Amino acid sequence: MSELQNRMKDLTPDQLRVLAQRLKGRKAPQREEPSMPVLVHAPEERFEPFPLTDVQQAYWVGRRGIFELGNVSTHGYSEWPMVDLDLDRITRALRRLIDRHEMLRAVILPDGQNQRILPEVPPYEIMVLDLRGLPEPEVRAKLAAVREELSHQVLPEDRWPLFDIRATLLDEGRAVVHVSFDTLIGDLWSLLRMIDELRQLYIDPEREMPPIDVSFRDYIVAQKAFEKTEAYRRSERYWQERLRDIPPGPELPVDENPAALVHAHFARRSARLEAARWRRLRGLAAGYGLTPSGLLLTAYATVLSLWSKSPRFSLNITNFNRLPIHPHVQRVIGDFISLTFLSVDFSHPMSFEQRAQEVQKQLWKNLEHGHISGIKLMRELARLEGRAPRAMMPVVFTSMLIDQPQDAPGADEAGQEQARAAGAAAEDDRPGGAAYGITQTPQVWLDHR
Repeated sequence: MSELQNRMKDLTPDQLRVLAQRLKGRKAPQREEPSMPVLVHAPEERFEPFPLTDVQQAYWVGRRGIFELGNVSTHGYSEWPMVDLDLDRITRALRRLIDRHEMLRAVILPDGQNQRILPEVPPYEIMVLDLRGLPEPEVRAKLAAVREELSHQVLPEDRWPLFDIRATLLDEGRAVVHVSFDTLIGDLWSLLRMIDELRQLYIDPEREMPPIDVSFRDYIVAQKAFEKTEAYRRSERYWQERLRDIPPGPELPVDENPAALVHAHFARRSARLEAARWRRLRGLAAGYGLTPSGLLLTAYATVLSLWSKSPRFSLNITNFNRLPIHPHVQRVIGDFISLTFLSVDFSHPMSFEQRAQEVQKQLWKNLEHGHISGIKLMRELARLEGRAPRAMMPVVFTSMLIDQPQDAPGADEAGQEQARAAGAAAEDDRPGGAAYGITQTPQVWLDHR
């Protein structure tokens, strides 16, 4: 018998009546407001139109050239060297993926507000370019022409498919698989998942793939419903208090006014840090309570501060925001990206370690209120300034670092799924990975990945 029961046993009948009356008049405890959306799987509605996310809508507008640095689709392109490519096998693998992932059958409706999954699509055919037996200069020229065509491709968003997979056959059994993917239908994680699963099904055509008992549509419907909750309104209040004090992106020296550019062409610059040095850096950062992403974000901001006209500026932070509201969310292809801002101030001197701690603390605080997308914030900033939306936050930081390895003890499914995608990304510069890759985004100058 509990202590409470012992005490109640000693109460007189009158005391028990008084206690009962007090308890009767007391309100029932309020249910705690959910801090994340509640997802309901609705397979019977999977082919009904559903809203674009704020980021998708920004991509849709950006490709139209209405605003500065437009006429660009948010898009990824990569080239994958192959040996003894079996065209029938890779075509069957790709068709299985199209059946498996609904957003590989998605189109954007003409209103620019909604999207739809097509119940059926024609069997996908991989376009083949046969360069076998041709002189090497001609082969190089034709490969360069394919790269030029696909690397900055703008596919019609209202027609299927929003991807373009091709194969080029070369001498000595060599081949190149070209993958052009519009991120209207899937973020970078989705592209990596698609390539990873395509590789698995090409190696083992009978492979049983893990189930996906949720759709991107379910996720977006849940997210829209969440906008009516108090938790969402708290995030709105957080940003409303800060909007008027958010500085613009860094004022960097440019060769040409970005507003004058009709067609922006992106180039990728890359560098590699030796593994031993990276391990030492991670260890030093951990000693100050910093994550690898926090370390690199601060280094990035520090370099930008040397070039920016103003010491106060904001960075646009990409967040691969797959909320864990269903066990299979990490398996879904879709554009889950959200954006948030991070303001930094280099007008006051401090050590790199102190600044990194300050940057990370502020970023985490902003992400706690990440229910409000950076796109909405940019629209509100434009309204406050009384001008049309432009490239307000054109300098981006994108972190794909996963702190927990795939085989770490206790790693959850989401962490394992992300680690798999991170592993695919890491293979970009290794034998057997992508030989070339490029991404682009409208209204962006620099995207540090």
